[in-house]
Amino acid sequence: MAEYVADARGMQRREPRWLRRALERLHVDPANESLGTIAADVDLHPVHVSRMFKRHLGATVSQYLRELRLQRAARDLLDGKGSLAVLADTHGFSDQSHMTREFSRATGWSPAKLRCECERMR
Repeated sequence: MAEYVADARGMQRREPRWLRRALERLHVDPANESLGTIAADVDLHPVHVSRMFKRHLGATVSQYLRELRLQRAARDLLDGKGSLAVLADTHGFSDQSHMTREFSRATGWSPAKLRCECERMR
């Protein structure tokens, strides 16, 4: 069943057939995906994938991936799984400081502070 999304002018646009496949792939392993790997998988140019992704989802592939990575890192952080460095590596961040910057920007809390607060409340 085709999904339709209204564009900025209110016009209905049909969701590309490849978009659902790309989303499924992103959700399976966001730590190891990128615009390039998704574009190659759906056999389209990365610029086209990027434009259509933004048009239909309102976020770039990078923004979408960052959000998925942060959600999964936060879940593991709250479950007490591994050190911050291990979590950063597991969830596709370049290093612990990269994860900390992204996490702090998105939530206003550092991962270490959130973990301490959660452990204190247990």
